[in-house]
Amino acid sequence: MKNKPKFFIVLKTEFKEKIYKNRSQIIKFLIICFIPFLYGFICSWAFWDPLASVSNIPLAIVNKDDAPCINYVVKKSGPDEQNLLTSPNINYSKAESANGCQSNGKQWFAGLGLGEDYQLQTRFESMIDLAIKNNDLYNPTTESLQIEQGEMKINLQYLANEKANFSPNDKYWGQLNISSGYTEHTFKMLRLLEHFKDEPSGTDSLKAELQFLINNKPDFWTTYKQNFLAGQVLYTFTQIKTALVHDTLPTILAPSLFWLFAKLDDQGHYYIQGKDFENYLFNVVDILNPNRDVGKIILDLTDIFAPDLYDTVKDVLTFVSTQGQAIVTSYLKEIFGTNLDAHIAWNEYNTKMKESISSWNDLNQGIFEIPTHIQGYQFGKYGIGLGEFFIVIAMWVGVLMQTFIFDRTARTKFSTGTQHYFSKLILMLATTVIQTVILGISLAILGFSALGWGGFLALFAWLMFSSLIFTVIEHAIWFAPKDGDVGKFIIVLYLILNLTAGWGTFPSFLQADFFNTLSVITPFKYVVHGMGDIIYGVSTGEGNLWQYQTEILINSGILLIWIPVLIIISLGLTALWRREELFGTISNKKIKTGLEKLNIETKHYGTNYLLNNLTAQESGMLEKNVWQLNEEEFNKKNEEKINHLLVKYNETNKQKYHKQIEKLKTKKFVGIEQNEDRDSIL
Repeated sequence: MKNKPKFFIVLKTEFKEKIYKNRSQIIKFLIICFIPFLYGFICSWAFWDPLASVSNIPLAIVNKDDAPCINYVVKKSGPDEQNLLTSPNINYSKAESANGCQSNGKQWFAGLGLGEDYQLQTRFESMIDLAIKNNDLYNPTTESLQIEQGEMKINLQYLANEKANFSPNDKYWGQLNISSGYTEHTFKMLRLLEHFKDEPSGTDSLKAELQFLINNKPDFWTTYKQNFLAGQVLYTFTQIKTALVHDTLPTILAPSLFWLFAKLDDQGHYYIQGKDFENYLFNVVDILNPNRDVGKIILDLTDIFAPDLYDTVKDVLTFVSTQGQAIVTSYLKEIFGTNLDAHIAWNEYNTKMKESISSWNDLNQGIFEIPTHIQGYQFGKYGIGLGEFFIVIAMWVGVLMQTFIFDRTARTKFSTGTQHYFSKLILMLATTVIQTVILGISLAILGFSALGWGGFLALFAWLMFSSLIFTVIEHAIWFAPKDGDVGKFIIVLYLILNLTAGWGTFPSFLQADFFNTLSVITPFKYVVHGMGDIIYGVSTGEGNLWQYQTEILINSGILLIWIPVLIIISLGLTALWRREELFGTISNKKIKTGLEKLNIETKHYGTNYLLNNLTAQESGMLEKNVWQLNEEEFNKKNEEKINHLLVKYNETNKQKYHKQIEKLKTKKFVGIEQNEDRDSIL
């Protein structure tokens, strides 16, 4: 009966063979030690604080409210008919410029024949434009509002006139949209409220204006298409919507109210008086009672066109009717003091108005509630949104696991590097198809069929295409190094890069610049973008189908770039390693020397041509010839080392040199070392 080895001997043998056997094994061991670092440290670094860079998310206020041309007449003197609200005659027209509006007004005024007691006044400005550009947060250099909410900084690009028409329509991931005609219809409604008591016949006109404003109220739009988590941030972060509401829209009231009540003094300067505000606002508070005609009209229209806002509007109207006069009195005191007859110029009024607005937050939340629409909200489950990322990881890991099943050993004698390379690739591609079919069926059962069969089939086709691309990429990386283990490590390293910079969680521009820069070489980025186009673009039925198709084709084209680049590099290296496996060297010189010993002409032919046309017998003889050449080369180098050490030993008489000499004398040429786990061509 044989004696069992001691445990220490077993442990020592394993340590020597798998860790300390040679330089290659030591390097592999050190690499394995750094795998947790690569996953843990780099992923933590990548996602350390993405919300600190939320200002990089493209957001915009899209103002399509063109400046209306408003011409009206006022009395040159006297207490009545001195502002836009009380003017007896008003005209709305289209104009391209302030001069054009002035010209329209002169023609209109001349046709009225009112005499010398009246004069023409002209307004050609969007109250939205005035509100934005008059905001302290507006930066005229960058044409944006820069808002701070706690530790977050939000950058809102302001787009007006021709800039409000941009392409694609989701260029800005979050958009506060202001409809065309907003200023004109707001002024019309405010005038109707002023005259409602005296002109009950204006009910239909008031309904029309209220209906327009309800149907064209500002709305906040965002999308899941570009990035699911960024869409969630924009949808759920109340700070962003609060910033949009409290820091922009309420300031519309400042210029709007001023120009509604503005009068001209003898020097041609505009001013307002508190008594005009008081009369008008008290009147509005009175008629907005939900039990009065105007209040009922507003509630009826809200119930028809915006039923989800009915309760909010009713609460606001009730609040205004019960607390409105107290609020108006407090507001007038803040702006005008106790003297409501005083003349207040624009600059003074604007300063006081801004201070007053900052205390309106509670009221703003009710009056200026912004409807929010997120494209793809019906597919907003985390299993779908974050599922994009997990599906891409699954496809990549599925191919990676194939490298543990299909080793790199060539099992057909004398097969070329190209034959060996593509035979393995085709096996892996076939396996990938099976993997993806199983994945697709499971996703349909899970709930992705909610996309509709058209959307789901498009998604499945994209997954099949992407998984085949992944297979080509990973196969090329696996075959490129001489050692297959190194190839697997590179695949894992590339996976980590894709996990951190591949847009699967947050957009890379919310991360460190390092990851944002490298994101362009991560295939995950383009696969996730393609999935977003299908799930949150095509399947929603919103937006431009042609845009989504174009983006999918662009992402496909970028992914296809990997194929020729990696195959050319990997196939070239594989041919070298296969040559070394067959003939013992990658050196053309040794190959030709070995062929010449076989009396084969080599001068007029390339090495690859010669090798591909050898018979099996000639290939075997060539391998022996190269073996002899390698052995001669090894013995020569070994002898040179021994001679060098002999000189050292004779000079110093140190025993260490003697031991090295004896060790070299026992060393024999063994050729190419076979890999016991068969994961290397060699």
